Amino acid sequence: MQYYSKFSQMVYAGGPQLVNAMRASHATTLFLPTDEAFQHLPNSVVEKLLASPKDAAKVVQNHMLLNIMLIEECLENVKYRIENMLQEPLEIAANDGTVYVNNAAIEIARSDHMTKNGVIHVIDKVLMPDI
Repeated sequence: MQYYSKFSQMVYAGGPQLVNAMRASHATTLFLPTDEAFQHLPNSVVEKLLASPKDAAKVVQNHMLLNIMLIEECLENVKYRIENMLQEPLEIAANDGTVYVNNAAIEIARSDHMTKNGVIHVIDKVLMPDI
């Protein structure tokens, strides 16, 4: 069972340039929505995104930072504003033991997963850009 297949489809739908950029990226943060997160979107929206390389790439880039941000370093009741790859602000906040990026909860048990080119945090909602 794959938990991140929809996001992976978005990456590949974004075209080979996006795939290669993600493979070559260094020191990035990825807020990775689960397949369950995509189920909260209407099927027609997901299909439209997958059919448009430009829109699929925007969705992927909306989930990425060009630096590493570790959730374990977030302070309780402090809000952080940081730009994603689209140069749009994301707000990260820790409240009552839960850390959020915009309105998506970060699954603490699946956060701060270090990879060769950055860190991954699993989230429960898709961060939709303006499309």
